[in-house]
Order: sequence, then C-alpha cells, then structure tokens
Amino acid sequence: MGMCYGNPVSDRKRKFSPGSPHIAPAKISKKPGLRIGGLPKDILSSIISKLPLKEAARTSILSSQWRRIWLCRANIDLSYHTVFSQSDKARGWTTRGNILNRLKFIKSVGVVLQQHEGVGTENIRISFHLCDRYADHMDKWVKYTIASKAKGLILELLSVKFGPTIVRYDFPLQMLDTKKNSSLRRLGLHFVSLCPPADFRGFQNLTRLCLQDVNITNEDLQRLLSEGNHLECFRIACCETLTSLRIPHYVNRLKFLLVLSCPLLQDITLDCVVPALHYRGPLIPLELAAPSKLTNLWVELELPFCFRIYLQ
Repeated sequence: MGMCYGNPVSDRKRKFSPGSPHIAPAKISKKPGLRIGGLPKDILSSIISKLPLKEAARTSILSSQWRRIWLCRANIDLSYHTVFSQSDKARGWTTRGNILNRLKFIKSVGVVLQQHEGVGTENIRISFHLCDRYADHMDKWVKYTIASKAKGLILELLSVKFGPTIVRYDFPLQMLDTKKNSSLRRLGLHFVSLCPPADFRGFQNLTRLCLQDVNITNEDLQRLLSEGNHLECFRIACCETLTSLRIPHYVNRLKFLLVLSCPLLQDITLDCVVPALHYRGPLIPLELAAPSKLTNLWVELELPFCFRIYLQ
C-alpha cells in the first residue's frame, strides 16, 4: 500500500478561475511593542540613575526626548572614577597631565551642575584633590547644593597631591544658614578648614555629620555641635588639631558617635546619652553622662600592639 504525503495541489500556488470564490488570507494584526522611550519621565530618570555618570550622559544622543533625562539623577557622583577616561587617568601621572585633569574636573563639575535640573536631588558627592586656590568654584558648588534642596552633600578634597603646606579650602559655613537651607540632612567634609561665624546657626536640621582630616579648634567644634540638636550620627576622624571633645547635653538625639585616629585628642566627655560609641586611638579618659545608656562600645587602642575591646 502506498503512503500519501499530501495533496500536490496544496504544495503549489492555487489558481482560481475568474468566477470561483476567492478567500483572502487572514491578516495577522501586529500590536505595537512596549518601547522604553514611552515610559513616564520619572521612571526613565530612575532607570538612568542606576547607570554610571558617563554611560548615563551617553543616552542623551538617543533622541531629543532623551537629551535631558540623564540630568534628573537623584544622586550626583563626580569623582576621579566617574569623570575621567582611561587616557585622562594615564596622563595624570605627569605634572602637566595632573594640571590638565584638575582643570577638566572643575569644568566638568560646573557643566553637570549647571545643566542638572535639580528636581528630586538626594545626594551630591564631589571628590577630587583641590585646595583653597579653587575656592570660587567650590563656593558655587555649595550654592548649587543649597539651591537644589539636596538632602546630602559629601565634599572630599583629597590631600595626597599637595603636601603638608597646602592651604585647605575654607568651607563657607555661612551658606548653611537655616533660614535659607532647610533641606540638607547629611554633610560630609574631608580636608577642609572650619571656622563658624559668630552668628552661625546652620546645623539645626542635620541628622548625620562626618568630618575627616579637617582643621578645627575645640571651641569651634563645640559651636558646630551646639546647633546640632537633630544630630543622630557624628563621625570625626584623622583630625590633627582636636585636643578635647565634648558632646553637649542638648544633642540628645545622638545615637552613634565615632571618634577615629585623632592623634592629639586627650579626653572625651559625653554630656548627652549616646547608645553607641566607636573609638580608635590612644588610651584617654572617657567621661560619660549620668545615668549612662551606652550599650555598644567598640574600642581600638592604637598602641605598639593592636588591642580591641567590644562591649554590648
């Protein structure tokens, strides 16, 4: 018995006579696919914010709609790693290349902040080796932070490229007047000088303050903390001018205190109740408020040998 594999006529194009009924083949309707460009602007901004700065900036060439999407980032991170290309990093090993990179960094920060829309800005981080010579530029960056109503500012002015005789940037604390700036909640300052003006009242809204390698006297630090009655976390590290640290009693919301590697520090006095303290340095007197509610204590003594104590 032979096997039939199909009608030969069906394998060829059928021909219909003029009078025969003709059934047109059904058309497959194509539904438009979901395009990322059709998403709402706030969702697109959230997606772009996950990309590194250089990759986010490249999306501006996709279309006119994308041109300014990357400028709505909630977190602005401008540093050696996010601004420079590999060729920029390579030339930075020479004196001339280092100068060119510094100028490029200053220009890049200015361009990004000038073009950024400032809406919904959460954190601004600027990290590079700069000194007081470039104070005019950095003053503008601080002004932008205040105007954008950012909630966090980290200014890391690294000292490795300068040496011990360099003049540190005098951070403009007068710009943080509470009447003009009620949005800033987190502030981190590295390698700056701090000298609060006589009428300084700028830290009343801060919940987190981090100071590292700053020039500040005992009295000026006391004045800074006297206006920090909302402060929840305070960190001070590598401060070579601090000899005595006193936390006033009205900083009563403080939950975490970190004092790390301040070589001239001779004593710590806590007039407020602090639940957690992390200390690294030489063995010095520690005076606690009475009654004390210190429940977490981490001590790292900087001696010829490493000695750690952790109490909980």
